[in-house]
Amino acid sequence: MKSIKDFNPNAISRKKLVVDGIMVGIVSGFCSVSYRLALQYISHFRFKFLSDLSDSKIYIWFGILLISSFIVHLLLKFEPMSSGSGIPQIQGEMHGVFDTDSKKIILSKFVGGSLASLGGLSLGREGPSIQIGANAAKIWAKLMKRTPSETGAIMSAGASAGLSAAFNAPISGVIFVLEELHKTYSSLLLIPALVAAVVADFISKNIFGLAPAFHFEVAEVIQLSDYYHLLIFAIIAALIGILFNHTLLKVQDIFNAIKIKKPIVLAFVFCVSGLIAIYTVDLSGGGHSLIESLLNADKAFSLLIILLVGKLLFTSFCYGSSVQGGIFFTRIGTWRIGRKYIF
Repeated sequence: MKSIKDFNPNAISRKKLVVDGIMVGIVSGFCSVSYRLALQYISHFRFKFLSDLSDSKIYIWFGILLISSFIVHLLLKFEPMSSGSGIPQIQGEMHGVFDTDSKKIILSKFVGGSLASLGGLSLGREGPSIQIGANAAKIWAKLMKRTPSETGAIMSAGASAGLSAAFNAPISGVIFVLEELHKTYSSLLLIPALVAAVVADFISKNIFGLAPAFHFEVAEVIQLSDYYHLLIFAIIAALIGILFNHTLLKVQDIFNAIKIKKPIVLAFVFCVSGLIAIYTVDLSGGGHSLIESLLNADKAFSLLIILLVGKLLFTSFCYGSSVQGGIFFTRIGTWRIGRKYIF
C-alpha cells in the first residue's frame, strides 16, 4: 500500500468528503473535547489541593508527582511517538516518515498529558489535541477501509477538528491544515477539514459554552496616531519568539545529552514542576489562567518581565523533557523533522 506521502487529492471520491468530514468531526471532536475536559478538572483539582497545603499534604503531593512521573515513563516506553506536542509526528506521518499506532497514541497522549497537567508542567492542550484528533480520524479511515490518499485527507480533517475543539476556533483548525500540514490549497482538503472543524466546534460549544477560549474586552479603541506602538510591539514579540525557539531547541539538546536514566530525569522534572506549582502558581500549568489573570488585574512591569522570563524558561524545561503535552509551535516541529529529530 502506498504511504500518505503519495497523497493525491484527485484520487479522493468527492462523494465521501462531507460524510467523512461529519463523522471525523464527531469522533475527533469528542476525543479532543474529552481531553480538554479532563485537563480542566485536573487543573481545578491541582489548584484546590495546593491552596491549603499542610505538612502531611506536602508528602502526598510529592508522592503523587513521583508516581505520575513513573507512569509517564512507562507510557513513553509503551508509545514513544506520543511524546511532546505531537504536531511534528503528524507532519512526519503526512510526509510518509512513519506510521504510528493510533490507539496507543491516543491512550498514551491522553493519560500522559493529564498527568503532566496534574503535576503543573507548563504544557498546553493545543498540540496534543491535534495529534489525538488526527489519530482518532485515522482509526475511522481504517474502519472504513479508505485509500492512503483518503486517509491523508481524513487525518487532516481530524487535526482540524482537534484544534477547533481545543480553542472553539474552527477557522484556525482549517488554516492550520492548509498552511502547516500540507502547505497547499485544495478543495478536497478544505471541504472535510472545514466540515469536521465546524462539527467539532459545535460539540465543544455545547459542553464549554459559546464564549471563546480567550475573552478580551476592548475598553478603548487604539487611535491611529498610536499605531506605531503595534509595530514596536511586533518587533519585540518576534525577537522573543526567536529566543523562545532557540531556547526550546537548546534545552531539548541538553535533555538528549543527559546520560541519567529516563525515570530519574522525569522524576526530577515533575518535582521541580511541583515546587513551582506550590510557590509560583502563575508559572504552572498551560498558561491559560495566567493570561486571564493578566487581563483582569494590574501587575507591575518588573513582575511582568519576571513572568515572561520564567514562563519561557519553564516551558522550555518541560517541553524538552519529552513529556506528553506541548505547545502550538509547528515550525519547530517541521525543522526538526528535516534534521531527523521528530520530538
